[in-house]
Amino acid sequence: MPIMDGIDFAKKIRENNQNVPIVITSAFIDSDQKDILSSLNINQYFDKPANMMKVLNSINEIAINS
Repeated sequence: MPIMDGIDFAKKIRENNQNVPIVITSAFIDSDQKDILSSLNINQYFDKPANMMKVLNSINEIAINS
């Protein structure tokens, strides 16, 4: 993303709303970033290239449970 990365965007979302579901896909993420994602209560994280069926199933499960 040109202005901020996904983690920064997730932080901004969490500043305003703790309940919005967040699913992130990333080509590269290190263990420190995974710890940050965990602390932000990210619903799901997928490495790229992501398996689209897994992504869709995850989004569907979030939608059903929200």
